[in-house]
Amino acid sequence: MDDLERRLREDGEAIRAEVPPQLAARIASSVRGVRAPARREFGWPLWLAASLTGAAAAAAAIVSLNRGSMDIPAPPAAEAVADLVPEYILEFEQQLPLRAKTADLTAPLEEELKNLRSDLERARENVEEDLHFTF
Repeated sequence: MDDLERRLREDGEAIRAEVPPQLAARIASSVRGVRAPARREFGWPLWLAASLTGAAAAAAAIVSLNRGSMDIPAPPAAEAVADLVPEYILEFEQQLPLRAKTADLTAPLEEELKNLRSDLERARENVEEDLHFTF
């Protein structure tokens, strides 16, 4: 990195940029024409009105939510839920039996790890070649 930094510094020092007088005058007039935004005075009445409006809206939301929560019916009993299951679900259960097997993934994972290592090694070699070519 020291060689890159040295080369960048040398290239930067070799650049001689001269600004024409017309462009310098335009830049100076643009900078003078920019004004800082005027500071607005703090208005107590506006602040107070906004605060009271926000507090009233929050109170109204809380009251409406509390009233709505009182109208929620109790959940049905477990027996009632069991009666809600359609009959055809039981037919699917009989037609599609569950066959679970323990997966043996040790061999494929070891092979994937070897492939990943070789891919990473190739990528590292490509990056080294690119760096040597660049510098």
